[in-house]
Amino acid sequence: MQETIKKFAKWIIANISLFIFLVLISFCVVQALIMLVFPSMRRGIYGIGLPSLMTQYTNDQDTFTFIYPENWELIEMKDGDPHDKERIMFIFVAGRRFPSINIAKKSTPTSAADEVAEWGKERASRHSGFLPGKMYGYTTKEHQGQIFEYMWKDDFWKFLSQKNIRCRDWYVLQGTEAYALSLCSEEKMWPEVEDIFMQIINSFSVRKSSG
Repeated sequence: MQETIKKFAKWIIANISLFIFLVLISFCVVQALIMLVFPSMRRGIYGIGLPSLMTQYTNDQDTFTFIYPENWELIEMKDGDPHDKERIMFIFVAGRRFPSINIAKKSTPTSAADEVAEWGKERASRHSGFLPGKMYGYTTKEHQGQIFEYMWKDDFWKFLSQKNIRCRDWYVLQGTEAYALSLCSEEKMWPEVEDIFMQIINSFSVRKSSG
């Protein structure tokens, strides 16, 4: 009797294990099919949600606007980041550290674009392993600004490996308000996100103060 019970218990355990295995395989297959049919749902370990439709953002004060991928996440920091009072916005892909977009803002008495660019460059230099690249003027339909290209090392998972991060910042001054858009991704992802980053830069528009 005991031998029969043991055999039955082993049979149940084996079949439960098989059932769990089949459920996991089915889940992975369904996920893969969804990602194949709907590329924009690729997030986290599956991708960065591209291609994607673009959506327009306008802040509550109606002072600036831009477009970004609609399935990326946008967080406003109306009171500033506790660790970075100048940062007002963060855009990212759910489940991933990169690609990411940070927008910083500060009021400034200067009307010199070079001083604004130096402010942005100083912000960029705070990254670990900062490696500066080129700075050059870039004009959109709305604004004259400056682009700064650079690299840095992401050591968030330093116990595994460091990742090369490539960034393209755009610095623009409108009246007394200076803006720094910092658009970064892992270097290997750059070909996939560069066009999206440029669409964001080209769409960025700051309204002139009524005062």
